[in-house]
Amino acid sequence: MRRLPRVRWVPLTLLLLLLWVTLGSLSALTASNTVPVSGAGDTTYAIDPNDLKPPECSGITLQTIVNIAAGDTPTNNNDLILGTSGSDLIFGLGGDDCILGGGGDDGLIIFFFAIPFLYGNGGNDVILGGPGDDVASGGAGTDTCYGGPGNDILACENAFP
Repeated sequence: MRRLPRVRWVPLTLLLLLLWVTLGSLSALTASNTVPVSGAGDTTYAIDPNDLKPPECSGITLQTIVNIAAGDTPTNNNDLILGTSGSDLIFGLGGDDCILGGGGDDGLIIFFFAIPFLYGNGGNDVILGGPGDDVASGGAGTDTCYGGPGNDILACENAFP
């Protein structure tokens, strides 16, 4: 009878240790780039509207961000007013405003509730109509309008198609 070669048996604990290390390495290779969210709402970041304004509004020191999509209302400050991708009717109120109509057909009207000939507080506004057919009126003050692509009606002291 032929004799089989002698087999060395590895202790069971060593075998389990090797299996555990191998499985741990495999799970490390399949890790994702997900960061667990914890402490949400603990930190507030202030956003300066001047960091968001387009070059056409560089002459205006902005104070407030007004997001029409979020239901914000323009103020009498120098506002950065952000329209939506749809059709908007935006009223700028007083102050020097930078109005971005966004996409869609927008009607942009800037006015001050006081009589402009007496108070002259309509502001020097910059209006960017964006794509679509826009109507822009600067009201009182020295205003600049940029129509963008589309058929635009611009009533400003400085108007650019």
